[in-house]
Amino acid sequence: PRNPAHVDDDDFQLPDAIDIAQAATQNVYRTLDAKFRHENTIKIPLTTSALAVLTDCLFVIFENAWKHSGLGSALEYIDIETQYNESNKLLTFTVYSDLSEDRKLVLTACDIQRLKEKYIRTLPIHLVNREGGSGFAKLARLVRFVNRAQCLEPFNFGLKDSRWFVQVTVPLFEREGRFEAYE
Repeated sequence: PRNPAHVDDDDFQLPDAIDIAQAATQNVYRTLDAKFRHENTIKIPLTTSALAVLTDCLFVIFENAWKHSGLGSALEYIDIETQYNESNKLLTFTVYSDLSEDRKLVLTACDIQRLKEKYIRTLPIHLVNREGGSGFAKLARLVRFVNRAQCLEPFNFGLKDSRWFVQVTVPLFEREGRFEAYE
């Protein structure tokens, strides 16, 4: 990865946000030793504030992937997929991580549904910035401006193929050839 400290302000790309979020997450959670895989990340030019917003979003997702895994330092991989819908200017992150057998048993469909009710359907926006813990409230707040006609589920999480996933869609705004994102 490039060292973002040595690039011009207008030279930040989406892979930089992923690399910075990975370094920050591993700095906070020292036993997180997983390999972060994102080989085919699209290169979207970002403003510095978009870099900060997306890095913060990814930090929350990575932290969540690690905490939900139940694997601690045994978590091998965190896989990051990115999709960009150019016509709607929507950027989607989908992050996958393995789960311990114990976590698979604990994370029932009912538990996941209860979390979805809390963070996706019912939490009032004015409470979002006060909620601690999972960081899901911060992600719910980040997707609030996504047009539901363009993206039905801008925030989703749960189990897919026995792996934990978190999916977040963030609206981007083009400004002078770079993209901006807002909290």
